Amino acid sequence: MRAISEKSLASKVQDTFFLLKNTYSLLGLNPAVFQPLIRIIFVSLTMTTIFWGSILFFFLGAKLAPVGSIGILIVIILYFWSFFYFTELKLRLSWLACTTACGTKPSFEQAQRMVDSVGGQIRLIAFIDMFFKYLGSIRDAEQQGIWGAIKKLLIDLMVQGAIEIWDLVNHYLIPAIAVDRLTIKTAVVQIKDLRNHVPSVLMGVFGIDFVGDVIVWLVMPLYLILIGLAVGLIYLLNPSIQVSAMIIIAVLYIGSIFHQILGAAVGTIKVIYFTLFYTLLRHPEQMDSGMKQKTNSFLNFKDSVQYS
Repeated sequence: MRAISEKSLASKVQDTFFLLKNTYSLLGLNPAVFQPLIRIIFVSLTMTTIFWGSILFFFLGAKLAPVGSIGILIVIILYFWSFFYFTELKLRLSWLACTTACGTKPSFEQAQRMVDSVGGQIRLIAFIDMFFKYLGSIRDAEQQGIWGAIKKLLIDLMVQGAIEIWDLVNHYLIPAIAVDRLTIKTAVVQIKDLRNHVPSVLMGVFGIDFVGDVIVWLVMPLYLILIGLAVGLIYLLNPSIQVSAMIIIAVLYIGSIFHQILGAAVGTIKVIYFTLFYTLLRHPEQMDSGMKQKTNSFLNFKDSVQYS
């Protein structure tokens, strides 16, 4: 099996939908697995709603501008808080996925003991995530002039590889911490050792990346369609600037909702996929025999096994 990062965009899209279709079927016997996804979506949509609502207030007159400013401040606070909460939810999801694959059906609340024991690791991962988000914003920032272009090229060369490495390592850290309560330092050492003992049939799992450009590829046409509809509506109605702004904000909000839901779904699937991979390699003796067979086929993107 080839690593997804080596595949064409069309293959990545196909593989992403395979994972969307089969992940929750594989673990669907335990409804608690869905709880982290539901909470991530709820928080993401709450931030999105407050953000676009705040932007709208800025266009509704000077008297409402302070309300928009307060909304933006709330979004900023929620944004930084979400790094910690989402990391906790991913760890809960990983623990639930592992224990479910091992034949039990724990509740979402039962993962609290695990969360309490790794609070320091949650905070450390969240801070590292913030740092790499910042690096990504530097990489994506527009630069003016020839020196700006050279600066952007150097930043791209230095930052891109670091971001990709962290994204990969992070998804191995999650199950290592959630399942075995390892520290980040110990988990990184184990990851290096783990790669040397991966069966050749599963080597393609290393380097998997089916999130970034796939989500952009799926969401961009929707944004273009919505913006086209907004422009057409504004052209036909010729409304005031305020009404035009409301139409544009509304379509961008709709697109953002779809973007957030898709991103949350694929992100949680990535956690589950790597958790099953980690469990199969580190704790195969604890896995339910039927689940072990299904997991092997799932990790190799084989649809021959029914996951219901």
